[in-house]
Amino acid sequence: MIKLWGLLLFILLSSESGRCDELVILSPHWEGIKSEFGREFQRYYKGTTGKEVTLRWLDVGGGTSDILKFVRTQYKSSPDGIGVDIFFGGGTEPYLALKKDALLAPSQLSPSVSSKLQLELNGVTLHDKEGYWYSAALSTFGILYNKKVLSLLSVTPPRDWKDLADPRLNGWVSLADPRKSGSAHMVYELLLQRYGWDLGWRLILDLAALTRNFSASAGRTVEDVVLGEAAATFTIDSYGAEAEERAGSEIIEFVIPSESLLVSGDAIALLKGGPSPDAARLFIDFVLSENGQKLFYLKQGAEGGPKDFELRKLSVLPTIYQSTDASERAVPLNPFAVSSEFSYDQRGSTRRWGLINDLIGIFVIDLHSSIKAYQADSQLPIGGVLGAPLSALEAEKVLAKLETGEGESRRRLIELWRERARVSIPKKYRGSTLLRALPLIALLTLAVLSLLRGMSGRHRKGN
Repeated sequence: MIKLWGLLLFILLSSESGRCDELVILSPHWEGIKSEFGREFQRYYKGTTGKEVTLRWLDVGGGTSDILKFVRTQYKSSPDGIGVDIFFGGGTEPYLALKKDALLAPSQLSPSVSSKLQLELNGVTLHDKEGYWYSAALSTFGILYNKKVLSLLSVTPPRDWKDLADPRLNGWVSLADPRKSGSAHMVYELLLQRYGWDLGWRLILDLAALTRNFSASAGRTVEDVVLGEAAATFTIDSYGAEAEERAGSEIIEFVIPSESLLVSGDAIALLKGGPSPDAARLFIDFVLSENGQKLFYLKQGAEGGPKDFELRKLSVLPTIYQSTDASERAVPLNPFAVSSEFSYDQRGSTRRWGLINDLIGIFVIDLHSSIKAYQADSQLPIGGVLGAPLSALEAEKVLAKLETGEGESRRRLIELWRERARVSIPKKYRGSTLLRALPLIALLTLAVLSLLRGMSGRHRKGN
């Protein structure tokens, strides 16, 4: 009997010593980031703890709004923990919301890492003072376009947001729904801040009149451009870099409008009640360390840089821009050294996040087909015809009343706005079916242009 218990104890201890730790990470990041950080963290973890670790990546699909909804729903049924250690990526807004919901846990960084972090950049907070979330990398926003499609349409490559409102791009602009995509929301907010409330809304409406449809995710708009189904879209830098690498710079290009540079954080945080908190804290510390930041910032193959995928994201460490050689950097931009007249109001953006989503949803996306029909008939920029759905003063009053609970409820406001939106469009354009025909019209246009180019080339050869 004693020998039997000894054998059982030996088997139990052997299985425990050979067990591999596991880290569960919820992330919308693309495969390149998951691959590079997964491989290098496993190496770091082995060297630090002497143990192996596996990383299980969860992607619930959709944009940041869908991820936020998933996390909240899971915690309602399992308030002590949802079996996920880390939330990685998706901007910073979801992290502000999750901290407010008490669904994050603080993470204490090692002094060697925390001492190098900067709290703010041009008015944008880069990490939580109490350690509940940290910007793992910096993100910029820009325009992604297909060179071949633009050439066929005889449109000059865009360099500023207003360039996307070119009437020749009718049916060739791809946009995302800000209620589904956090990165799309950031660009709409950027337009409102860069050009002011009234002009910003005019531009949003003009772009809506040119787009074929509003996708549920920013990734879908990028795919449209890569496949040549759209000429241009706006997107976050990581999507733009991935698309350019995948399709080739001779076809795809991503540009950042220099006069309205917005740099924001792409965050990481511990979720409350995660199954492996110690491993999770090590992962966050590694991501924010110089070795982790080099994976984001350096070129593929550079010493300390990524091995298989070039990630092309800006580092959150100001010192890394001085300690690396320019020839090694995948992104030729130092956001800590850029001086810009444009200053992003993060506090105001956070405060009106839901309001902007509601207004764009009701007055733009829900009326999309009617807006396109109205635009086609009037032959005038629709933004100037319809204007902002609310004045800046009205919007501020709505926000103040929603915050104090003194005015109409959000549900009642949405009902009122839907009726207001409906009557803002002349009756004959309401419910227009023109939008359904646009993809076919756009494809036929491209086919005709391509045919004409071919005929022109053969004619020149014949001469």
